[in-house]
Amino acid sequence: VEATVTVIGKENVQVPAGTYRDAVRIEARMTMRIRLTSANQTVLGTDVMTAWFARGVGLVKYIERQELPPVKSDRGLITEITEELEEVEIR
Repeated sequence: VEATVTVIGKENVQVPAGTYRDAVRIEARMTMRIRLTSANQTVLGTDVMTAWFARGVGLVKYIERQELPPVKSDRGLITEITEELEEVEIR
């Protein structure tokens, strides 16, 4: 596994719980070498995770995208997950 994590910068982000100004956006990129024994093949998969953190709240949005290339007769696999803060109560 090879990985890099980068602070992209600050930006406004809108989620069901509201709009957060100057949320910090972080991106993590990973490349994974996966050995498929049934296909007798090694493939490279990628995983990109993007997260937004708002001051005083924490994580407000998260997106993850995983990609595996086609092997033999399949078409590969792409999975995308999005999670957003729906409500918050700050005391």
